[in-house]
Amino acid sequence: MKVSLIYIIQCLICFTYCDEEIYTTRYDSIDFKEVLANDRLILLHLHCLLKEGPCPPLGRLLKEILPEAVATSCKKCSNVQKSLVRMSSRVLKERFPEYWEKLSNKYDPERKYLEAFDTFLDSQD
Repeated sequence: MKVSLIYIIQCLICFTYCDEEIYTTRYDSIDFKEVLANDRLILLHLHCLLKEGPCPPLGRLLKEILPEAVATSCKKCSNVQKSLVRMSSRVLKERFPEYWEKLSNKYDPERKYLEAFDTFLDSQD
């Protein structure tokens, strides 16, 4: 799996820093299955992350935390967020492979985090 998957997933999750230990969980109760069924919302956030379009508030937050979340394999994510990242990654890989590749090239061009991130995506913690 590609690193870009986490980028897109976090586009849908709307994380912010609540402290140094974990991202805020205030958005964990959102029905992300509904969000992931909406191509328009997915593309809005993808374009934001790629600097190809305007950024909604969620997109701006995602751009702040995305590099760290990818580099640490979502270490500061709640269990719900980890599950959402995995689910979103599958959706993006299947429906938006060209954006998956663009995000990978933008956020991990040297593929430093790919192996660890793939392991995270395949895990069930």
